[in-house]
Amino acid sequence: MKTQAISVVLLMIMMPLTGCVSDGTDELQKTEETSEADGASETNGVDGQESINETNETNGQGGTSGTDGADGQDNQNGTDEFMEHPFLYLTADRKSVILENIQNEPMASIYADIQERASAELVDIDTDDWDAKDHGDNGEIAAMNAFLAWLNDDEEAAERALDAMDRLESNWDDHSAWGINIRMPGPLIHYTAAWDFLMATNFLPEEDAILLENKLTDVTQQFYAEYVLDDSKRQLALTVTQNNHPIRTAAAIGIVGLAFGDHPDATTWLDWAVSELDYLLGSDGKYIQPDGAVSEGPFYFNYGFAPAIAFFIALENRQSDLYVYSRNCINRAEVDPWIGHDCVDDEEFTFSNPMQSSLFHSVMDWSLSLRLPN
Repeated sequence: MKTQAISVVLLMIMMPLTGCVSDGTDELQKTEETSEADGASETNGVDGQESINETNETNGQGGTSGTDGADGQDNQNGTDEFMEHPFLYLTADRKSVILENIQNEPMASIYADIQERASAELVDIDTDDWDAKDHGDNGEIAAMNAFLAWLNDDEEAAERALDAMDRLESNWDDHSAWGINIRMPGPLIHYTAAWDFLMATNFLPEEDAILLENKLTDVTQQFYAEYVLDDSKRQLALTVTQNNHPIRTAAAIGIVGLAFGDHPDATTWLDWAVSELDYLLGSDGKYIQPDGAVSEGPFYFNYGFAPAIAFFIALENRQSDLYVYSRNCINRAEVDPWIGHDCVDDEEFTFSNPMQSSLFHSVMDWSLSLRLPN
């Protein structure tokens, strides 16, 4: 399956990361059937990214140079090369291609969906109970409007994105819902993408950019502490499942670590997220079987796929293939059927993006074959 990079990214912006993404099946099929209409290279060949993939970029707010905070990694993971916004869902060189492609189907319909979602009413937030769905809905509206602001130099869309950002609260510990981890891709990925798009415009005041960054990193810090560092919660929510739950959790945490690399915990978040997804979705991953099938079925696979592909696209845009991560084994299990994982804490490794693998293409073929009519 040859899924074009820009088609996937626009589709991902449209998809509601807070819920099951099976509603996007028809558009995904349209994208595959009209792959040549995009005029882009395959997923692993985003135009203009060859030079980026030759070196590692640091992850500061402005895409400027620095180190990733890991001892001994300055030379391997640092560069003085400037990283232009946006760099998460897509890169700046795609704008002209997008403007051309949205004139025709299937991208015209996807673009219309983005415009419709961008005009939706914002959700009123209960400040006493941090609700991931409500914040995720507002984050989605923020991302849609931020994308339109960047694409069309639209100040009105930027103002709507900023209005949504103002509603994000950082009192994440005040949540009451069990299983909030699988709903965190909505607020974290959408709001981070909105920040990224607006950073590429003249519509995001510095103080607002800093405030949003602080909110997102504060929420991620609390989220990581409860669901990854807390042994009881991690065992119940992530370790015994090894399915879409850790995939969604890792994608949400990882994209914040990727975007805000100057935060003291960013490297820890990114190392854990990539370690987790390398184990589950890597070339010898334990989630996808060798023949491209997933035991929990296509719909739960698709539930994990939406935030995972958003994170993988961001990694493709942001990181070099030679970037060195540090293995985090905190969520590896020592009981059957997970025993024998061979994970070594703090072991250095590079990550091969699953988007480039034949196994990833096989599992998408499997998923679509089961979900589409005969």
